[in-house]
Amino acid sequence: MRLRFPNPFSFGMVNAAGLVGVLGFALLMAVSLWQEREQRIAHAQVETENISLVLEGHAQATVDKIDLILTDVLGRLHAEDLHAAPARHAEIRAMLKEKAANLPETVAVEIGGIAVFDANGDSLYDSVDAQPPINIADREYFRAHREGRSRGLAISAPIQIRPSGAWAITLSRRANFSDGRFAGIVKVFVELAEFENFYRTLNLGRHGAVALRDAEMRLLARHPSLPANQGQALEAHPILAKGNERGVYIEASPADGVKRLYSFRRVGNYPLYVLAAIAEQDYLEEWRKHLFWYGGAGLVIVLLSLKLMQVARYGLLKWRSNERKYRYIVENAPIGVFQCDALGKHFFTNSTLARQFDCDSVDDFLAKYGTPERRFADPAKLAEFSDLLRNQKEVREFEARAQLDDGTVK
Repeated sequence: MRLRFPNPFSFGMVNAAGLVGVLGFALLMAVSLWQEREQRIAHAQVETENISLVLEGHAQATVDKIDLILTDVLGRLHAEDLHAAPARHAEIRAMLKEKAANLPETVAVEIGGIAVFDANGDSLYDSVDAQPPINIADREYFRAHREGRSRGLAISAPIQIRPSGAWAITLSRRANFSDGRFAGIVKVFVELAEFENFYRTLNLGRHGAVALRDAEMRLLARHPSLPANQGQALEAHPILAKGNERGVYIEASPADGVKRLYSFRRVGNYPLYVLAAIAEQDYLEEWRKHLFWYGGAGLVIVLLSLKLMQVARYGLLKWRSNERKYRYIVENAPIGVFQCDALGKHFFTNSTLARQFDCDSVDDFLAKYGTPERRFADPAKLAEFSDLLRNQKEVREFEARAQLDDGTVK
């Protein structure tokens, strides 16, 4: 029979529970930080989508107003007005000046305003005084109208205006004779810097970006500006790959290497796209601070918990070593040693006690003297011993006689 010590299994359960607690805490912290990260990404997406909606509204309102004025101008021109040496030159110029006064601020009035060209590309009228005559027959947007490739409003590729070097696009419409033949175009220059001035008023963080691109993904306007990329096309742009009129994507900009979350929208039915972007380092800035502080604190807690578990494990191993030593000493003690409850039921008996009762082994002792009545010759002494155990929890210098199996009393 073994000595009854505190169950080492309970120590193992405590360690296991501690380990589960530490892992659970670490998992909870990781899930919490991951959820916060997803929430910040979702918030950034909503914010860029809202900004892109504002950008679309601004660009569409600007183009719609210009297109309305160009259409109105075409409606006021007669067929004979589109021939060389027109009779109504002064009247038409006055009309163009009146219409130019209603153009949006983005239109470069000082570099052409509203201009009308004949079928050969020669300038007929414009809203600007002292404008030298020019020919635009070689321009792509003019050829598109002349060849019938552009039926409605045409938006040109970005061009640099000489001598200022400013970037602009032209918005133009085709003029026809009564029989449908090509008669010329009416157009305006739209200065792209004015879009950038509007974009500068929007706040998308320190590393955010706002851009306007055409259907070929040529950069028309951007804030912060990228002069080296102005007018350049991106053939592998995600918008072209997606083929959608609106959407969201995350990409590291090939221009500056900054990873951003982009929302894009097509501007009405026009071949224009607006993009609003927030940099990852901006929309995850607070989350990364939380990751550093909370993650650091969590790591310290986990390490301390593991250290405490290591100390507890060392204590358990030490306790087990001492238990083995103590059990060896007790089992081989020269005096009889036993462990029992208040009723005298034995939990442990060493071999010395068994020999004192003339038994060959502990099992032989328990078989013959397993009940306390068999070990006490005087029942009164058994009752006294039991009372002492219940009341005092410790019994010292108590003497009693035992009656052996053969009737001998010791």
